[in-house]
Amino acid sequence: MINLDRDENTPLYNISTAAKLCGLPVYTIRWLEKNGILLPSRSGGNQRMFCDRDINLLIEIANMLHRNVNVEGIKFVLEIKQIYHINLKDIENSDENG
Repeated sequence: MINLDRDENTPLYNISTAAKLCGLPVYTIRWLEKNGILLPSRSGGNQRMFCDRDINLLIEIANMLHRNVNVEGIKFVLEIKQIYHINLKDIENSDENG
């Protein structure tokens, strides 16, 4: 029997699939992990596995990288987001509409 119980934290995607979903190169995702920005799950064979939450985070990071935000800036933004429960999409939408 197949267990279809999953949520946004269920590891589903390997690194190449995650790269395609978020639009970042594989080496950039590895770089993000090396810098402590992202900590993907690992499979039994030590393969990086990404969940939907990781993919959403990677998309947010990709948007920051396209705006030339450096590593420390990304860490700061993500820390503030976590502390104040800020949704970056809301901020981007208000910038576009404001």
